[in-house]
Amino acid sequence: SSTLEIISNTDFSSYSIRDVLQTQVSCDGQNHVGINGALYQVSPADLTKFGFIQASFIEAGLLCDALPKTTLSLPEFLLDSTGTIYKVQSGAKHAFTGYGAYLANGGTSQNTVRVSNHFTGLIPNGANISQ
Repeated sequence: SSTLEIISNTDFSSYSIRDVLQTQVSCDGQNHVGINGALYQVSPADLTKFGFIQASFIEAGLLCDALPKTTLSLPEFLLDSTGTIYKVQSGAKHAFTGYGAYLANGGTSQNTVRVSNHFTGLIPNGANISQ
């Protein structure tokens, strides 16, 4: 059970504050990434598929109890705010050069998830997919 506690300015100043909200977190030893307001579980195979590094995941502690989790698998197809659609495989994201290539590789509106540019930036670049 989570609790909220008000602390003094003196106590608050003893905490360190990270510059950027971390998207890659660990909850009770299980890795997760935050996408669209929910935590997606990251399997060992996903670490390899997405090119994630174990050391990038920080322990979120009690915050884990407050974060919504999904049972959905990490998406293979990602759409960022620039309109670029990627397929994630073999440790990299691969941009499609056209809509036909996206469809030919199995992309659909049902299996493509809109994500932040920050999230796609976590995944190494791979070769573009043209067909």
